[in-house]
Amino acid sequence: MAVRNRRLGNAGEIRREHLNSSNSCLKSRACLAKRMSRHMGKSNSKGTEFEGQVWDVLTTLRESNPECIEIVDHPNFKLFNQEEVIPDFEIKIKHGYIEDWYLIECQNRNRSDKELFRKIRHVKNLSRRNKFIFVHGSEISVEVRRSLDSDGIIVMSFQEFASFAARLSSELARPLPSHIDSEGRFTRFFDDDDGPENYGPKVS
Repeated sequence: MAVRNRRLGNAGEIRREHLNSSNSCLKSRACLAKRMSRHMGKSNSKGTEFEGQVWDVLTTLRESNPECIEIVDHPNFKLFNQEEVIPDFEIKIKHGYIEDWYLIECQNRNRSDKELFRKIRHVKNLSRRNKFIFVHGSEISVEVRRSLDSDGIIVMSFQEFASFAARLSSELARPLPSHIDSEGRFTRFFDDDDGPENYGPKVS
């Protein structure tokens, strides 16, 4: 480098100044990138933390009712057009013969994400998973809530969702009434030793 600088003379000085300037510029860009990364990290960590709180509610519900509740973290499934989507959570609720699936999306931002709502509508239109619960950690506007309600999306704050899960757990834990058997059938219409060919009302 020393030999090359002597040959370049003034040009070498200009090149060194250019390199120093470029290095300063790169350092400035690196600092800016770090600041942006820290800012995005805070935003992402806020959303991740909120998802974790919703997940805690779901796992508590499952542990309380293991035979009735199944949950999947970030399920990956295909729509009718073969497009792959990954909601935050999926919950399956089973009670007797009744089975329900709900997809759950979480958001904890100062401003609502229109892209998220577009994704929810997209999934509802192109899959059998057409029941959604939207859990928000921060306040949402009346307009947003009205729009989600009109699309049949269940909207809950975190506190509302936790209360919903508690009520559901209590309902699932109730013993079946005496007139319903473990298969969810009316006992007065069936005997344990009956086959399908003998199903029908019993005459006393």
